[in-house]
Amino acid sequence: MKKDLIPINPYTIQQALPQLKIHYYPEIASTNQLAKQLILNNKGQQVQVVLTNHQTKGYGRHGRPFSSPATGGIYLTLTLPVTTHDLTSPGLFTTAAGVGVVRTLTSTLHQPAQIKWVNDVLIDGKKVCGILSEVVLNTDTNQVQGIVLGIGINYLSKINDFPSELHDRIGTLAQIAQATQCSSTTFTIALLTNVLAALADRTNPKLMTEYRTYSVVIGHEVTLNLGNQKITGRVQDINDQGELVLTSGAVFSAGEVVKLR
Repeated sequence: MKKDLIPINPYTIQQALPQLKIHYYPEIASTNQLAKQLILNNKGQQVQVVLTNHQTKGYGRHGRPFSSPATGGIYLTLTLPVTTHDLTSPGLFTTAAGVGVVRTLTSTLHQPAQIKWVNDVLIDGKKVCGILSEVVLNTDTNQVQGIVLGIGINYLSKINDFPSELHDRIGTLAQIAQATQCSSTTFTIALLTNVLAALADRTNPKLMTEYRTYSVVIGHEVTLNLGNQKITGRVQDINDQGELVLTSGAVFSAGEVVKLR
């Protein structure tokens, strides 16, 4: 009989990763929002993790809703202390997390994956994971207090659990996880381990070399959304700062690839 893979056991995760402080909630509005409050409440320099199976008000880039059904997804946010140097290349937090996610998919599910700059992890062209990093400011002092790094994974959710308008763009790991009998708890431990290792190595050019091997945009023509502006060009590279470089010479540290050809 197949074991129940869905329930996350926060106690097992805490025991496996004692250097972290795990905050688990069966349901929460947004892991990123609570993580911001933990940073603003001066909860120390220890890396903390807000973890849930269900977000009722999850969000992605530009505050857009991030669908987080209560059917086996893994949604977590890490609180990260920062230095002034970290803020010179803040995109490296997202790129490092992407590498950590791909490593986890490979090591636990034996599943190759790709990264669409800057924050989507894909399997067979379908998004299975989104990543969102945000700088946390103290509004009284206007000083940076930390970074929150959110990761949402369609782990044991089914496609029909998501709004119909997303069905042609997203995928889930449900079939692969069932086939390998990798529980949500086991996957989460591996995910946090790999992401933390990649974050510690984020300024090492070797990490960006690895990131490039996973990229689906290098060498392709893309349309990039920059607010109300759309830029079209061919991607030459992603540099060691995690920035998108077009063959025209234009360099972008932010934006969203909305078309890939």
